[in-house]
Amino acid sequence: MLSRGFIQLEKRHSTIYKRVKSLLPRRESERRVHPLSRHCDILQAVETRISMLNMTYMKYIENNLLCFIPGKVLDEMINVLSFVESDCTPPRTHQLLQELRDLSSMAMEHFDEHILPRVKEHKEQIDEKRQAFLASFSGSPPNIKQARPFIVQQVNDLQKIRKQYKTYKHHIAYLNQNTQKLFQKMKKQNKRLKAQSIKIRDQERKIQEQSIKIQEQETALADIKKHMDEWDQKYKDLTTELVRARDYLLLKTTSSANTGGTSTSHSSSPPKVFRSSIKPRVSHLLLKNYNLHLDLERKRKSNLLPDIPVKVPRGPEEEGEDKSVDKLIPLKDPDKRDENEGKGDFSFLFENLIKTPLTGIKSRKRKMAEDIDLK
Repeated sequence: MLSRGFIQLEKRHSTIYKRVKSLLPRRESERRVHPLSRHCDILQAVETRISMLNMTYMKYIENNLLCFIPGKVLDEMINVLSFVESDCTPPRTHQLLQELRDLSSMAMEHFDEHILPRVKEHKEQIDEKRQAFLASFSGSPPNIKQARPFIVQQVNDLQKIRKQYKTYKHHIAYLNQNTQKLFQKMKKQNKRLKAQSIKIRDQERKIQEQSIKIQEQETALADIKKHMDEWDQKYKDLTTELVRARDYLLLKTTSSANTGGTSTSHSSSPPKVFRSSIKPRVSHLLLKNYNLHLDLERKRKSNLLPDIPVKVPRGPEEEGEDKSVDKLIPLKDPDKRDENEGKGDFSFLFENLIKTPLTGIKSRKRKMAEDIDLK
């Protein structure tokens, strides 16, 4: 314990001394004025005392003949170092180290006077025992003077090996701790890698499922697109057929209307109210009303405008009224188409002509007469 405490004290003193030296300036004149100069002097004095104790005791400590005996010297050195490390300003060097010097000098004197002769006797006895042990194995009386340096050398080698073994043992323990820590880290990393590999497998499986779903959706979209194209083509065909049927019906109605108009124009006679000079104009009015009726029939069949007001010529009793006001006659109801189809295309036209006589056209009578005379 005392030997180990002495070694630890040496290490502590060296660290404090290095730190104080690093804080001091380089110039000697500045060092003397610096507040840490007294600390440095105290540490130098302690260093001299430690070196003297090393010279006295360490040789025998290394040979395992004894341990460091003066424990009071160690206590005093520890007190001095703790006082130097504190923030208090230390006293002068000789005052602080007076007790340490006295104890260390007394310990060295006591060792030289009382302990060292006993250590030498003990060492000689050990050497004689070793020589006798070696002589018993060799079988011949050994020459003690010749064998003594060889034995001492062997003992020293053994001591060195022991020291190396101790140092190597500490290194091996430190390396074992580091290897255990690294092994634990490796275990943690392996666990993380396993978890990551499991996650990667799950992600790959999900990606495969999503790709399969995407392919199925693409096929479904292709089928829907195909059906849409087919329905579009069918719709186009139906529209073309409807247009053709409408054109055919329009042509049929126009042709039947033309044939019916020519027959009725020859058979019908104008009413007695009008003069003979206006007869050609009657046919002109019939054609105009017929064209209007034909347009209305086309619009009715195309279901665009079911009820369209039609302008009707004025009667003789409406001469004093405003000329911009027109009578409106109702068109045929498209719901009653089947009832009126049997009466002929011109029945509705003649009924309108009878209800609204041509005598109402009075403002254009002179012009009509002039047109007839010119012809």
